[in-house]
Amino acid sequence: TNTAIRVHRHSQKISFFSQTPQIFNNTIRENIVFDETYDEERYQQVLHASCLDIDIQNMLQGDQTNLGERGINLSGGQKARVAFARCLYSATSMLATQPTTSTTHHTAPSCPLVLLDDPLSAVDVEVGRKMWHRGVVGILNRMTVVVVMSSRVDELLLPSADKIVTLTSAGTINVAERPNQMLPSSDRKEKEGKDKADDLVETIDTIETETQ
Repeated sequence: TNTAIRVHRHSQKISFFSQTPQIFNNTIRENIVFDETYDEERYQQVLHASCLDIDIQNMLQGDQTNLGERGINLSGGQKARVAFARCLYSATSMLATQPTTSTTHHTAPSCPLVLLDDPLSAVDVEVGRKMWHRGVVGILNRMTVVVVMSSRVDELLLPSADKIVTLTSAGTINVAERPNQMLPSSDRKEKEGKDKADDLVETIDTIETETQ
């Protein structure tokens, strides 16, 4: 299955990232742009969001480096990041062709739907954090994004999600409209205490500023 596909159904377009990335025997650029129109600005944005810009700078042929059959020249993390970049580029290409009806987050019905199947599982912690904030929270912030996560839920997903759906070991499905509801009670109390402490520090800083 291609890791960046578009499905036309009821005017909804979908961009998909597979946990098992598919890499083609072609250059890095062609693997990312695929069948979309090349746009330098968007291309550089997705390279940065996928943390590929540094990798490419260290390659003799840059983004014209041929990746070989199934990406034989890449590590597992690099394959995932190329596929992630392709998904971002595909999604932003769709958005570029759609009329903007609203700037409110997740409200425009014509915005693409982006499906991400455990996008950070093959990368290290720091790279994953950058990919999440630059790509999912950043580039995709005007789109509806559905993410399957097997790890780092508390750190990355809870602060960003509008809704969390979990499947328990008993086979039941739980839906939380407020993501903090998914935290264990002890973790939730700890987070609430930290939030209150942060609010108090901010209030003190404001008072000190006003009295100066």
